[in-house]
Amino acid sequence: MAADRKALAQHQNGNGPEPMKQTRKRGIILLLIGGIVMFGLFGCGSKNTLQTAPAETEATLDFASFDGGGPEFSVSVEDPQIVAYTRVRSYHDANHEELDGAGFTERFTFTGQQPGTTAITVSARSPLGDNEDRIYRAEVDKALHIRLTLQKTVAKDAAAQTEIEPVF
Repeated sequence: MAADRKALAQHQNGNGPEPMKQTRKRGIILLLIGGIVMFGLFGCGSKNTLQTAPAETEATLDFASFDGGGPEFSVSVEDPQIVAYTRVRSYHDANHEELDGAGFTERFTFTGQQPGTTAITVSARSPLGDNEDRIYRAEVDKALHIRLTLQKTVAKDAAAQTEIEPVF
């Protein structure tokens, strides 16, 4: 009881602990910053790796997923005369056919076909997770070196993409 009076007196004189609101506010701010850092480090369940160099004749995009609900990826090239691509799926486990939810990496390799600039859209669709389109700018120089630059990511509403049959 005497300790409570002493703390109250110190607080009223400005010598005591900070008011609870400021301490709570600082805690919330630290929690938000920690969440942002963790989101930046680990993403939202999908690994996207862009591998390119200024003088490379190919650029690759890697996306992580899993069978049975992980995102499926598709690519759309605005001008296929400028950029072509190939797709390879590599499973993380040799016996992936026996596993439920086997993890894999989807690798898209892009090569320049002729000089120019075009847009590439990588769409990720999942019944369980977030749906999004990632739009890249592809630049191909005269030596057919390619450079990909992420321009924007557009979140897609899964409900807006699903047609619902009316029930009578």
